[in-house]
Amino acid sequence: MALRAPDMNPIRFIDTSKVVNYASIFPTPYNISPRLKYYSSIGKVNYLKEFIINQDINLQFGMYNPASQVMRVYKLDNDKVYQQVSVIAPVDITPTGWVSEDIYKYTYRPTTEGVYYFTIDGETWESDDIFVISSLKYKKRLIEIQYWNTTNDYGMIFHDLGVNSFKAKTYFEGDWTTRSQNDISGIEKDRGGFYKTKSTPISGIQLNLYKVYYGYDMCISKIFSCDNIYINGIQYENKATPESDKIEQTPLYNYKVDLTEVNNNYSSK
Repeated sequence: MALRAPDMNPIRFIDTSKVVNYASIFPTPYNISPRLKYYSSIGKVNYLKEFIINQDINLQFGMYNPASQVMRVYKLDNDKVYQQVSVIAPVDITPTGWVSEDIYKYTYRPTTEGVYYFTIDGETWESDDIFVISSLKYKKRLIEIQYWNTTNDYGMIFHDLGVNSFKAKTYFEGDWTTRSQNDISGIEKDRGGFYKTKSTPISGIQLNLYKVYYGYDMCISKIFSCDNIYINGIQYENKATPESDKIEQTPLYNYKVDLTEVNNNYSSK
């Protein structure tokens, strides 16, 4: 059995058989986890990806000849011991005619706050820890991003026979600022001045994501490759890649990306 964990999943999974030991296995973008690893051999990274209580977490995996597809969910208890709290049976979303691997979707909705992680039976892969929160005090700092693509691409299956079978939703700490513009074209007059032939108001924002663990860099890149991106419920599109800025002495990055609102009708929503 072999498993493929797409970068675009909202939670990272790593193969624990390839954990860094600095002897035969060295750090790569694919084998560093803030739960399992140490950063620069100094101390454990105190970073947990945040999700919101009572919201679905959708994950997708490609599997070759799976003996089992069961996913197990573990939660940290009051004694700081992980206890199994749920078992998830997947939905087969393999498109008709698809060859080689089978594609399975997993959905989990956490109903209590706390720290969780996920494993799949028969596999050495397991997820980063996530922190599920419910307090409005903390929700206010999170940006909700929902994303999918109109074609199956980027290692993900979004559609089977025209039916949308997978939508992902993720959260990052961040904020946004308005970036409204005008798309203007026209003709320069021979005696000076400018004659407008078009002036289209464009509604947009600059999205800022803060303190993102660098293991999610590939996820962010692929999210903003999708043609359906919703930020806090409003659809946007990007014409450039997100820009990143490393936070000194940490494995964390800040990101910013300019987004244009889709289907802007020049009215309040």
